[in-house]
Amino acid sequence: MEHLSSVLKSYPPASGSSTSIKQQDEQTRVYLSALAKLTSSSKKLILEQPEAVLKLIDPAKNSIGYLFVLNTLVNATELRIGRSSLLDAIIVILLSFDPIQVRYVGNLLLHLLEAVGTAKLFPPRVAVEVLAAAMLRLDPNGSMFTSTHLLLANYAYETDCVEPALKVLERDITTYPIVTQKEQRLYCDPELPLTSTISVQTGLTAPVKAATVLEYDFVRGLIYMSRREWTKARKALERVIAYPTKDKGVSKIMVDAHKKWLLVGLLSDGEVPSFPGYTSAAAKSAYNATASSYRDVAALFGTTNAVEFVGGIRSNASIWLEDGNKSLIQEVQVAYQKWQILNLRRIYREVSMHKIQEFTSSGETGEPLANPQQVVSLVQRMIENKTLKGEITVGPEGENFLTFQDEQEWSSEKDFAREIAQAHHNIDMLSQEYKASNERLSGHRDYVRHVIREQKRVDKDDSDAGGFDAQIEDEDLMNDIVHHG
Repeated sequence: MEHLSSVLKSYPPASGSSTSIKQQDEQTRVYLSALAKLTSSSKKLILEQPEAVLKLIDPAKNSIGYLFVLNTLVNATELRIGRSSLLDAIIVILLSFDPIQVRYVGNLLLHLLEAVGTAKLFPPRVAVEVLAAAMLRLDPNGSMFTSTHLLLANYAYETDCVEPALKVLERDITTYPIVTQKEQRLYCDPELPLTSTISVQTGLTAPVKAATVLEYDFVRGLIYMSRREWTKARKALERVIAYPTKDKGVSKIMVDAHKKWLLVGLLSDGEVPSFPGYTSAAAKSAYNATASSYRDVAALFGTTNAVEFVGGIRSNASIWLEDGNKSLIQEVQVAYQKWQILNLRRIYREVSMHKIQEFTSSGETGEPLANPQQVVSLVQRMIENKTLKGEITVGPEGENFLTFQDEQEWSSEKDFAREIAQAHHNIDMLSQEYKASNERLSGHRDYVRHVIREQKRVDKDDSDAGGFDAQIEDEDLMNDIVHHG
């Protein structure tokens, strides 16, 4: 035990403020080498006295040593540590690890994260909370996409434990792992960009493919749908349907996302959503060809022809069921009359319940509500769940009226100042990420080749410089960039 203890406790060494980054890197690598050279008897001692060994190490100060011991225990065929003690140790390291130290043993940390998200070690709420906290410990801004993002989203959705995951799922992703990048600076350099610290090379993320990103945003869309946060769901699904693709094709998950996006757009905005401007013409054509029934119903949603709207839904019942969108279609049916009521605010400041009964119809039956009292009940529910901003008043003759209120909410001075500060922070972060992305792109071999060719093309007087052969060459180059990016 004495030798094992001396090795484990030899890091981090007592260092003064004058210790250089290079010296820190050397000390860390010496420690890693010492751990790798531990004898079989020392490793056996870890398995025989796990709790005593864990107590030798402060996980916040020596995350490398703690992860090494914990990984030895997790991979053991026979454990001599109580399950509760092992789980406590996992939680402790995931909530307190040193974000710089783990760059040297990223695969060990990733292994723990994957175990928490797949092995059912903890109750769902604990697992999701710990996963989200660990991810934000690595990347406080949550702007770097990793393989753990999909793991978290799937686990949260499957266990219906979404709330703790939102602190990660609601962050704006601006950066993705780069597989081929070689970083010349040392891992312990605090100024390293995210693409160098959270990468396949450090082991803090598994390789990320296009399908991983698409599935992540698709699941985010499902999560927001389950919470009836229609606008957030629409935006998440938009990221899927507008994803850049090669060969002008769209995948099945993109087609499925488009169908849900159409319906969610109706629930979010009361009208057929428009494709993002950067969606390719080929993708639009493919979507329109595979979702004609959805587009027909969506077009009827904005009309007062309730009978035809309901007929279109009923005649395509098998399609909604086969696509797994039956419950979403039912939501659209319920929302049909609500949006008709909401759209009356464009015409009236105040409208009687009799007129609402006359002008609107149920999207479930295709008929107007039976009496004004049913209209009052519907409007009251809309006000209570904040779908509608307004109040029900009683006129001189006892008739009920709906008075629409201003939709705009004014922030207090304190809230406004907070929003301005957050906006400045976001701009600063985006500026840093833009600078880092520009530096990476400028050094990318394919981009450099492209710039050189463009410069030669500009300098060349030959009128054929922009001919067919050049266009084909550029197309191949850009495909290559998409493939490797």
